[in-house]
Amino acid sequence: MSQRSERIISRSVWLLPLLCVATLSGCVVKQSEIKEHKQYILTLSRAIDQQDKKISILREQELPQVRGQLEQVQHQAHELHVRQEEIKLILSRFEKLHEAEKIAISQRLDSLDVVIGKILLRLEAIEKRLKDKP
Repeated sequence: MSQRSERIISRSVWLLPLLCVATLSGCVVKQSEIKEHKQYILTLSRAIDQQDKKISILREQELPQVRGQLEQVQHQAHELHVRQEEIKLILSRFEKLHEAEKIAISQRLDSLDVVIGKILLRLEAIEKRLKDKP
């Protein structure tokens, strides 16, 4: 025999028991396991496709709706802010007017007190004259 034939036989002798051990220990993947894994991968792929479709729907339909609603709410918030500033201005004007009227009323009451005091003094003087007359 040639040296080459001896090497092949020698390798075969070692290879056959190695394959037997690998098969018995579960190192060699069975055809049914491959089929199960392919089915599992296919199921995952379909689930990913469904999720991609849902994401596309959200991007195409619901996201623009949400953006539109957001713009509407921002516009309303801006309008409310403008109205609030107008009300603050009106309130400030009213407070200034109220303060001015309050000062005017206070001055008027003070002047009425003086006038009433003078009238009372005159009445007392008249009353005294009437009592002094026989």
